[in-house]
Amino acid sequence: MDLAISTYVIITQSFNAIGKNYRALEKNYSQDEMSYLYKKKNLRLLPVIERMKGVVTKNMDAIELLGQVTDNKNAVVYLDPPYVAETRICKDVYSYECNNQYQVNLIHSIRDAKCKIVLSGYDNELYDKELGEGWEKIIIAGNTYKYSSPSPIKPKAQEIVWINYKLDNYARAMIFQNNRKAC
Repeated sequence: MDLAISTYVIITQSFNAIGKNYRALEKNYSQDEMSYLYKKKNLRLLPVIERMKGVVTKNMDAIELLGQVTDNKNAVVYLDPPYVAETRICKDVYSYECNNQYQVNLIHSIRDAKCKIVLSGYDNELYDKELGEGWEKIIIAGNTYKYSSPSPIKPKAQEIVWINYKLDNYARAMIFQNNRKAC
């Protein structure tokens, strides 16, 4: 339980939920305001707790885990590996880094999967080339910024998901609607 609480604090209070940098508040809040803000944030956990009942989480190598689920048509996998190094400005953001060979091995492990997979990252040639037929590339937002950049002016990035299944019309409309708002 202590590990779960510590993880929650790191995720909610660190910059980009990475746990390396902590941003100062933009204004000075009173003790009552801070208490209210954290209580409000914690209340948002209740629907998450309900939704996560029955969900299995594992802490293991992604490729090894994928070997256990890719043939399961009922499984849904969301992969958010460290973004391909060439697409990032800061190279030391992740606690566990993936070199290009690992990225290629990861893609090969999911390329022909029977389960539904959502893979996120910045736009890159490696994924486009290695995923092949049956994968759709979807732009999530046009105005994403590389927040891990040390520069005060953040360069823009193209946030992408690659999926190996057909999105229903509602999901596609929601993505399109959110993309219009972001531009």
